[in-house]
Amino acid sequence: METIIHKEMSVFRDHIWDSKIAAYRKGYSCQHVLLRLVEDWKLALENKQQVGAILMDLSKAFDCLPRQLIIARLRAYGMSVEGCAFIWSYLTSRKQRVKLSGHVSD
Repeated sequence: METIIHKEMSVFRDHIWDSKIAAYRKGYSCQHVLLRLVEDWKLALENKQQVGAILMDLSKAFDCLPRQLIIARLRAYGMSVEGCAFIWSYLTSRKQRVKLSGHVSD
């Protein structure tokens, strides 16, 4: 199910996200981003420009967004009402558990 959702969502994601974002893109990893950054920095330094970076860990950023905001943005980007309803039900009806050495969490 998640593969189908991912495929369908890529239609919206690909025209919204910057080409430098590597997350959730097949065949494109953080190594690609780092290589591009290093090459851009080297070129800037060779041209006597200053180089700086601001780094953030956004790995849990999606978990912090209100579901209503996510759905509103998807709708604004052109997702159908039915598609938004499906994503809403997916985001609101999920439970997680961890299995470690045969033990399962509540």
